Amino acid sequence: MTARDDMKIDSPLFRAVITRTWRANPDAPEWSGRHKSGSVTYVYGPYVTPGPAKAWITREKNEAARRDDGLSTVTGVIETCQPAWAPLES
Repeated sequence: MTARDDMKIDSPLFRAVITRTWRANPDAPEWSGRHKSGSVTYVYGPYVTPGPAKAWITREKNEAARRDDGLSTVTGVIETCQPAWAPLES
């Protein structure tokens, strides 16, 4: 369910912020990019309830556990905001 579905006038919005971090793998070939450490952050949302955001975090953590290469970790948080709507000048 996206923010377009069932959104009320003063509804808060929610999103999932997921960060995947990995350590360098000295055994990986240099062309693969896995010989370096790094991280990437993904944002999913907005949603009108926290449920879909929580589901994204669970999905990403389960996928990381399934791979369990010992080199990467996944963390996730749910963020919320109260939008302040204003007319857009045309």
